[in-house]
Amino acid sequence: METAYLVTRWAATTVTAGASPIAADFSFKQSVLVSEEKTIKGSYMGSCVPVRDIPRFIALYQQASCRSTHGEASASALAS
Repeated sequence: METAYLVTRWAATTVTAGASPIAADFSFKQSVLVSEEKTIKGSYMGSCVPVRDIPRFIALYQQASCRSTHGEASASALAS
């Protein structure tokens, strides 16, 4: 996590996706966070809402399968 934060450019966001060991620490200089306008964001399971997202994932998968056998397919699954 420290390496990810250190390589985050000015005004960008570092996102964690997954849980570290419970005793793991992460430290940074608060002045750098503010002066470089960085953001640190945690994400649990990608903030997935299974009831909403799994049908979308299936539709995207089906579109990709269709594209590989029948040419281009519409990318409207995420719009709904």
